[in-house]
Formats: sequence, structure tokens, C-alpha cells
Amino acid sequence: MTVNASALITRQEVLDYMELSSVTPAQGTLLDNFINAETSAIQRETGRKFKYKAASDLGSYNPADTPYDSVYDGTGTSRLFVRNYPIISVATLQTTYVTSDGIKDVSTINSDDYRIYYQEGIIELTKSFDVWGRFYEQPQSVELNYHAGYGTIPDDLKMAAWEEVAIRWRSRRRDGMLKRQSLGRMGAEYDMTRVRPEWVSDIIQAYKRVNL
Repeated sequence: MTVNASALITRQEVLDYMELSSVTPAQGTLLDNFINAETSAIQRETGRKFKYKAASDLGSYNPADTPYDSVYDGTGTSRLFVRNYPIISVATLQTTYVTSDGIKDVSTINSDDYRIYYQEGIIELTKSFDVWGRFYEQPQSVELNYHAGYGTIPDDLKMAAWEEVAIRWRSRRRDGMLKRQSLGRMGAEYDMTRVRPEWVSDIIQAYKRVNL
């Protein structure tokens, strides 16, 4: 097992964080599994992916070139909130309007007719509402070919991921259902409702997509 390309952190970073000089091959595989699992968990919780994925070497854009997705439901407003951001670049933006007769009208929106909020991951149409000034409220009616993500994962997000993996690592030998674990005359209480530190939750919550 190796760390996935989309992983937020590396094995060496986690080892340094936990002050471990080395691990066995089996432990290394387990650690990679934890890193991949926590990356997926954070992505699910925030509703987005973070790692920048470069364009293909072909020099052209198509849905296969986009980082993670390219089709959205129309919002009925002038704004489209993309799932993965910050936005790096937008190649094409198309909307499809289906008439009551089932006729599809596919139109490409010129880049002069929208503005991009790169860090916030928002595309806003700038024309009046009656002339492509809104994304028609129809399912799967907007196709966006774009590139997004961080070239360098933010330090606070990496630290939260380090701690999440460290928690898994420290608790791997303990039954998660136990409320108390004893070592001779010594004992320790584990509050299972507060396994994740509050500061980790605060960081991850700050990266959740909020549609205004």
C-alpha cells in the first residue's frame, strides 16, 4: 500500500509529527492506509477535494481533464459554487436549457460574461437575468471544464490531518468500546465522544463549502 496521489500529507510528515524515527514495513503500510483513510474522511466531511491536479499534456480541456467533476445542477441564480477550489483556471462553461418540448439548447458562456472568485470557488454571471444572467434551474444543466486545488496544502489543514492519523495510530491497540484501560495499578479514562480535539474540528469545519 502506498499513499494516494490525492493524500493531504506524507508518511514522513506523520512520522515527524509523532516523533517516530522509523517503522517496520508492515507498520508503514498501515500508516499509509490511515493517511488515505483520513484524507477521504476529511474530503467527505468538507464536501471538497484539495489537491491540485494538472491539465493533461495534450493541451486541450475536456471532462476527463478536470480535477474531479464538471457537471452541476443549475442554481436558478447568477452564481455557481464549484465543489473543488481554489479555482486555478476555467476553460469552458456551458449551460443547457431544455424546453417544454424536450428540445435542448446548449450555449457556451463567453469568459467576458462571468467573473471568477478564485479563492472562494464561485463563478458569477454578469449579464442581465434575461440574457444568460442566471444558471437555469435544471438538473445536470451546467458543464464546467476547470482546474482547481492547492499546489501546496495549507499548513493548518495538514496539521489537522496529522493529528487525525496520530489518533488512529495511538488507538490501534485499544478496543474502541472501552471506557477505561488499566495498566497494573494505573488506569486511564477515555471519553469516546471527544476522540477528536476541538482545534482539529475547528480547522476542518473552516474548509467546508458554504453556499451563500
